[in-house]
Amino acid sequence: MEVIRRLFGASRRLLKPRDVLARLQRPAPPLVLDLRRPEEYAVSHIPGAMPLPISELSRRLHDLPRDREIVCVCGFGSNSDSVAEMLASAGFKSVNMEEGMVGWQRAGLPVEEGSS
Repeated sequence: MEVIRRLFGASRRLLKPRDVLARLQRPAPPLVLDLRRPEEYAVSHIPGAMPLPISELSRRLHDLPRDREIVCVCGFGSNSDSVAEMLASAGFKSVNMEEGMVGWQRAGLPVEEGSS
């Protein structure tokens, strides 16, 4: 992902975990895209998050909405930052969640366990 960061630079839009939670409570919430490995997702994830490991991203871009904001999430926020920028360059409405799941859990926000 460092190559993507060098090519595209850092994400222009970062959301704090509490800001993501507020957006999820809106009538038209964003899609939370969890980019971690399946076993990490199963331990805990944001309720309603779509699991899509980075390794599958290129072949599953067609599964992502172009008319809805996408919040990219990883463990610490660095890989998701690169993906958010790549998606934005490809025409998606994407943002990155600052500090990833570590920040979400540190803020004491709700999580779900298990696979979807």
